[in-house]
Amino acid sequence: MLHGHNVICMMFSRFQGAVRVGRCALHSGVRSGGSVLFLSPLWPEDTSSAAGVRTSALVRAFSDWGYRVSYAAWAAPTESRETLRRQGVAIHEVKPNRSADMEAAVSASRPDVVVFDRFFAEEAHSFLVRDLAPEAVRVLDMQDLHALRRWRQRAFETRGAEASLSVSMNSDSLN
Repeated sequence: MLHGHNVICMMFSRFQGAVRVGRCALHSGVRSGGSVLFLSPLWPEDTSSAAGVRTSALVRAFSDWGYRVSYAAWAAPTESRETLRRQGVAIHEVKPNRSADMEAAVSASRPDVVVFDRFFAEEAHSFLVRDLAPEAVRVLDMQDLHALRRWRQRAFETRGAEASLSVSMNSDSLN
């Protein structure tokens, strides 16, 4: 039971090549050996963008932690989708605005954790996830939050690489 915890903090360190689940997740009952469902408009391409590298690293990290990984996207099939499949990731193709497709993906994956890789993915599908998997921890990956990117850049410029690796809940320290 997650006792009402619906969000976990995720930090990504490209310098250390690791993904860490923050303290708030450790206290919410999330454990290895569960199931994670990634929801995205795109298949992650770790050779085309920083966002693709990040999402691919998250998929690998959850797999390394013992999670059954599923990935649902509403993009056309690509080689990246096949790469996920070869890595043992369950693939779900969902069409935009088709609740039945999303219901099938959530039902098949039975997620303990759902990762929305962009804000608009969460905005479009969180209500269905909440209804279909009310106990699942819902994670909004903030990779597309440009204010966060600017904050991390400022932290890097003022305090160095280590300061930019984690995001403080109190950003007043940089003002």
